[in-house]
Amino acid sequence: MIDPQTGALQLRDGLIVDSNLSLRRFLRSSVGLGATVAYRSLEHSIFYVSEQDQHKRLLYITLYFRCWKLEQLNISLSDLAVSKNSYDYDAEFQIHKAWLEASLGTALEGENACRYAYFSGRWGSAEVAYDPRSDTTSILIKYGKNLAQSRNSP
Repeated sequence: MIDPQTGALQLRDGLIVDSNLSLRRFLRSSVGLGATVAYRSLEHSIFYVSEQDQHKRLLYITLYFRCWKLEQLNISLSDLAVSKNSYDYDAEFQIHKAWLEASLGTALEGENACRYAYFSGRWGSAEVAYDPRSDTTSILIKYGKNLAQSRNSP
């Protein structure tokens, strides 16, 4: 679960994933050693890891580093109750939203081209969104500016 005060997510081996996580510390952890590299350059690095939450639900986590510092996370939940053969994006959205609300409280909701629910804290923001292009729902955690600031800035 995500700490509502810091936006931190604790992974196996005690690795704390938050705005203070450096690429170096991540790569030296057992989580980092087992991660799949999606992309690496001098400025950007992207890694995939899988993790189980306290309810034994599988989480697929993508970590985005920029200039050696964690910038954002993307979390997709695996839930056996939703079959991909008969995909129900509303059910998938509700599963992700409920998971995030268990940590961060009630979401602010909105509709645009994609349905979304969002949370904001001093540490940054979290958003649940359905992407019709990829036909997936996921949680996006951005460290730094909170969502209201990032939507209002040029």
